[in-house]
Amino acid sequence: YNIGFAYNDLGRYAEALAPLQQAVRVKPELAYAHSELGYTLQKLQRYQEAVTSFKQAIRLDPEAEIPHYYLGLTYLELKDRRSATDEYNILQKLNSQYAAKLDEELNK
Repeated sequence: YNIGFAYNDLGRYAEALAPLQQAVRVKPELAYAHSELGYTLQKLQRYQEAVTSFKQAIRLDPEAEIPHYYLGLTYLELKDRRSATDEYNILQKLNSQYAAKLDEELNK
């Protein structure tokens, strides 16, 4: 799965997809792999699939702020402001910096 992370860092999202999908199949308990897969799917504009991945990451690690942040952004892409606001409210308790970043996007 490290290769998937590396491809994401390079902005090569299509190439990151297969290694990250394999990572979550092999190690389904890795919340950060689900989160990274969600990020990749979001960048590929596969928003519904991204939501599923972020939700799985959150199920595995409810206090991880990154999947909450990107889930909020993905909800905004889907024009679901209510769900994005729910993620913002969660982030206010977990990480005020991520909450502020999501708030900026909510107020655009």
